[in-house]
Formats: sequence, C-alpha cells, structure tokens
Amino acid sequence: MARTANTSPVVEPSCPLGYTQSDIRALLGDGEGLFMTWMNGQTFALCHGYYYDHDLEINLHSACAENPHGPVYYTWDVQRFINGRKIVD
Repeated sequence: MARTANTSPVVEPSCPLGYTQSDIRALLGDGEGLFMTWMNGQTFALCHGYYYDHDLEINLHSACAENPHGPVYYTWDVQRFINGRKIVD
C-alpha cells in the first residue's frame, strides 16, 4: 500500500477513543498488515462500552455502550502511519 503525506485520514473513527479494526480495514485495505506490524508493541485502547468515574467510584456507560469496539487504535498513530512517519515512544 502506498502511503501519502495526507494531513487527515479519509474516514472519521467509529469510536471516540480512535479507529476500530473495521475502520483500519476500510482505511488501509491491503495495508492493514503493515499497520499491525508497525503498531507491534505500541499502546492502544480497549473500548468496553463503559468508563470509570473516579469521583463517583463507579462504571458509567460510554457512547459505545450498545456496541463496544474492543481494540481501538489512537488517531495520532493511524495518522503517523498514513504519513509514513516513525513510531514515537
């Protein structure tokens, strides 16, 4: 897959936390495997459909409560990959 110096991905993430696996497939197509290799050892989020409120000390439903996304890749990481940039640790 050819990567270009786009300033923004062509699709918005499906999850407030970032790009879902389905988003990555739609955005990168055959480049999905390259992205997964590039992300090896990097941090990603897990969308469970809830978040912990530290003030109330309870879990509350998030925007994804009815459809938790599982692994979600941060927007800035996806953008760095699309722009052909190195991983930042």
